[in-house]
Amino acid sequence: QYVAQYGTPNVASAGAPAAIPTYAADELYYYVTYADPAVFANMSIDANGVLSYDIVGKPADPNSLINVVFVVK
Repeated sequence: QYVAQYGTPNVASAGAPAAIPTYAADELYYYVTYADPAVFANMSIDANGVLSYDIVGKPADPNSLINVVFVVK
């Protein structure tokens, strides 16, 4: 999903390349900078970027989210 969305964005600013550079799974570090604690618990990410978690509650509103950040190694 990451490569599909970043590799072919819907719109770009004037002068920007047509695609955002993407990286292989082993070229990135993965972080969760925020997850709604009323919804998600027991979070972990493996070296390949596979995120695991438990759902512990129903979202109170549509803004319950997980913020995932990719950092190039």
